[in-house]
Amino acid sequence: MVTWLLSALQRAYTINQDLAQTDYVTGACSTRHFYDMAKIESDRFRRYKHAFSLVYFDLDNFKAINDRLGHITGDKLLRVLTENIQQNIRPSDTLGRLGGDEFAILLPETDEEQAKKCIARLHSRLSDEMLRKGWMVTFSMSVTTFHQLPKSVDEMVKLADSAMYSVKANGKNGVCYRVYNG
Repeated sequence: MVTWLLSALQRAYTINQDLAQTDYVTGACSTRHFYDMAKIESDRFRRYKHAFSLVYFDLDNFKAINDRLGHITGDKLLRVLTENIQQNIRPSDTLGRLGGDEFAILLPETDEEQAKKCIARLHSRLSDEMLRKGWMVTFSMSVTTFHQLPKSVDEMVKLADSAMYSVKANGKNGVCYRVYNG
């Protein structure tokens, strides 16, 4: 009986841990798990000094999809988005959903040139997929490459978020590239 109870407890713990690390709607990492992964990457940077990049993006006009086509369609759009991103990034990269229609991608050991190639391709593929589905959604993205670390993961995300808002302020549907050197 004790063995059965311990086994059941272990299964429940594993399921609960998976639920805590994964966004229910999209299957992307939860905010908390994304921050944990960003902390691990920061620690790795401190040791090896390899640049990494953080992509932060928001879906332009997503609210109109939910308002016009309903939340079921909006959720489907988010799942299609997540699947497309996962197919176009490396297994070592981490995609997280940080808010309703705000996402981030952690690109370990990726300098600015590698990040530009990756995100230009990703932006194009995502835009093509949205057009193919008939969803009038575009993407405001920022890519911040870190050659130094800010004080915290929160500050790292804030830097990327503010860069993304500069894209929104300049008409949306674009990519802003920045390098952080301290």
